Amino acid sequence: SEVPVDIYARAPGQLTTVAHRTEGDSIWAYDGRNGWQVTVNSAVPFTLPLTKGNLEGARLDAMVALAPTRIRQAFSKWEISKGLPDDDRPVQILRGTNEGQPPVNFYFDNAGLLVRLLRWNDTAVGSVATQYDYSDYRDVGGIRRPFRWVKTSTINQVTIVLKEMRPNVALDPT
Repeated sequence: SEVPVDIYARAPGQLTTVAHRTEGDSIWAYDGRNGWQVTVNSAVPFTLPLTKGNLEGARLDAMVALAPTRIRQAFSKWEISKGLPDDDRPVQILRGTNEGQPPVNFYFDNAGLLVRLLRWNDTAVGSVATQYDYSDYRDVGGIRRPFRWVKTSTINQVTIVLKEMRPNVALDPT
């Protein structure tokens, strides 16, 4: 079912997503250093701080959304390969790694657009993948931005379709 979502972003690394669900708002926030989730998925809503891989995932989400040019410096080692994702389009795959962290794969099409991001999170039961597929790129203030992305994880699959993107809007710092 469709759920209205507001995404607030402030460069270089602040990203807040608010899903307006019928049972109440679910919020995911990253302020550039710390992250947390406010959930209504239980009898009593609670705030959960993000730690380890979930915090690193929030940092990466903010970087991809706001400052993709910083991705290059975010990893100490890079490997390049070619491949064919599920839809058989040729892509260039860049794998970024940092010591002590799981790798992140970035899939770029022939136009240089990010079409997939695949990251792993170490958990008590082993490594768990989260995949983002990006499409419907449109020009926003001179930059091509995806207006559709699908996030697939072991918990669920969420499709986000943006209706509009407004750059350089004044935001309340809180």
